[in-house]
Amino acid sequence: MAGNERDRDDVFAFIASNVEAIRDRMATTADLERMATKSDIARLESEIAGVRGDIEQVHLRLDSIERTLSTRLA
Repeated sequence: MAGNERDRDDVFAFIASNVEAIRDRMATTADLERMATKSDIARLESEIAGVRGDIEQVHLRLDSIERTLSTRLA
């Protein structure tokens, strides 16, 4: 009988440790509140696209300036 109680205690300890491990990995309400929503991500994607467009314009303008300087200095 003592062996059965010990086995039962071991099983309970095993289950308890697994439950604690799972609990530690779960997101809390605060974690979920800090996560981005789909609309947040969509807004950021559109802002990134705008910044990329600006960078492309600057790049094109710098290329134009470089060509102009190269022809004048040549």
